[in-house]
Amino acid sequence: AGITLQYSLDGGRTMSPVTALGTANTFAIPNSGSTTFKFAAGTAVAGDVVTCPTTAPAWGSSDLTTTLGALAVGTQSFDTIVLVGTASAADLATLDTWCASRFAAGKFYDFVCNNVGPTSSQTDAQWQTAQQAAFASSSTTFGECVAGYSLTRSSISARRYRRPDSWALAARYSKIYLGQDAAEIDLGPLPGVQLSDDNGNPKEHDEAIYPGMDAARFATLRTVTGYQGVYPTNPRMMAPAGSDFIYRQFRRVMNVACAVTLQTLTRRLSKAIRVNPKTGFIREEDARDIEVLVNSALRTALMSKPSVSSVQFVLSRTDNVLSTFSLTGDVRLVPLGYPKQLNVTMAFNNPAIRTA
Repeated sequence: AGITLQYSLDGGRTMSPVTALGTANTFAIPNSGSTTFKFAAGTAVAGDVVTCPTTAPAWGSSDLTTTLGALAVGTQSFDTIVLVGTASAADLATLDTWCASRFAAGKFYDFVCNNVGPTSSQTDAQWQTAQQAAFASSSTTFGECVAGYSLTRSSISARRYRRPDSWALAARYSKIYLGQDAAEIDLGPLPGVQLSDDNGNPKEHDEAIYPGMDAARFATLRTVTGYQGVYPTNPRMMAPAGSDFIYRQFRRVMNVACAVTLQTLTRRLSKAIRVNPKTGFIREEDARDIEVLVNSALRTALMSKPSVSSVQFVLSRTDNVLSTFSLTGDVRLVPLGYPKQLNVTMAFNNPAIRTA
């Protein structure tokens, strides 16, 4: 007598034991905070299903600040921060400010975050418009904001879950060498990731079908004509117009170059150098010794598996080191090129026709 029901917290993959509703017209989902179903007057039919969207727990802005503060004083060795959860424009600004302060302190990091995905009532176009407006005034040369979600296969349950695209991109980033572009097709598709449903219909944002977010400086995923699976569109940084840091690999290369130069030159601090008795400037032999030391370290880090086209450190010969106790130098990197478009002319040719 009375209604019986089962509930699920994972979209129907696993169900609770049968529960009797009795004479009540409400049902509170156990261990779910305040999630309560309220049934209006009417008739329930066996097999009826009631669903509602939910929002996962998330950190707050103060949590992000606290965590970054802990990282700043910690002893962990890392290169990239991956922010798990939905990031706002304010969160991106917080990450940018933190990375800039660490850079000034001789610590070199980049970051990856993910914006909010489309709601159930938004079309892809509406979502793009909203997100582009939300991040229109945002910029950073230290990280990227990934746009969209994808269906990602769990390595534990083999089920597909809706996850931020940043998860798949961060895994790709961890497997490629310093100067490699994550969008390189020969790297293969992102494992276990799909943007369509099981019938091949678009389900999540696919930059190849709904372009716009890549041009708005978001990193995205896409399908590629003639290739199976899902690929990164571009490792796009949310950099301002005209920046050298348009793609993530440029930031990674620069961070490593800075770290190697700092570490190498730190060994020269407080170490005596000879000066020219006529000018008071560093002697040429000592200047060359320092240049050889730094250039060797830079070439080992950046060119053993080419991540730049060339790198060169030059030490100034005109520093008044006797008065300032300082030397100045200059590092120049020539980056690798990454063609993003190929233009080919196609035509028929008749070899029987010869021009006069």
